[in-house]
Amino acid sequence: MAAKLRETASKGPDAILSTVVGGDSVTLCTCYADLDQKDRKAPIASLTTTEAELAKVTENARAGHLTVAPYFSSTQTDANRQFLKIFRARFGEDASPSVYSETTYSLVHFFADAARVAGQTDSASLLSALSGAVFKAPGGDLSIDLDTNHFTLRPQVGRSTAEGQYDIVWSSPQSIRPDPYLVAYDRSIGELASA
Repeated sequence: MAAKLRETASKGPDAILSTVVGGDSVTLCTCYADLDQKDRKAPIASLTTTEAELAKVTENARAGHLTVAPYFSSTQTDANRQFLKIFRARFGEDASPSVYSETTYSLVHFFADAARVAGQTDSASLLSALSGAVFKAPGGDLSIDLDTNHFTLRPQVGRSTAEGQYDIVWSSPQSIRPDPYLVAYDRSIGELASA
């Protein structure tokens, strides 16, 4: 991994797009930190690296990388402050939740709310109660899209810090409707096709 990373970094990219997940993200960040300073100009950009992986990366290898997610534990909302308090009471003061923790927490609340509204827990009743439901999640309001029954999310970009957190550097001005089956996805090349 180190040789390929060195070769990629030496070409001077603006970012190194990583599809590495889990523990291998720790290895990737560590290998990157071991590169010569001149080769460490581009951040590693990921869709999957979270606070959980950053906590396992050595401090000198953490800072400056980018991740896209709808939730970061550094989110400044009242709901997140309450969530952090509950999470850390359960898992320890140094624990940081990630997008997966927030999603799990939210899903449990969606289920409980739907069961309360429906008065029963069979699939049809729950689905009916969930349609269009909204939950004030730690990262902001989550809603279930009426057409797809998937979350409507607000994408954000976070830059990792040496402390193992993310500073949110960009947040979408609006939530994005889900397209889980790529029905609305336009695969055409557009203007390039006519050139």
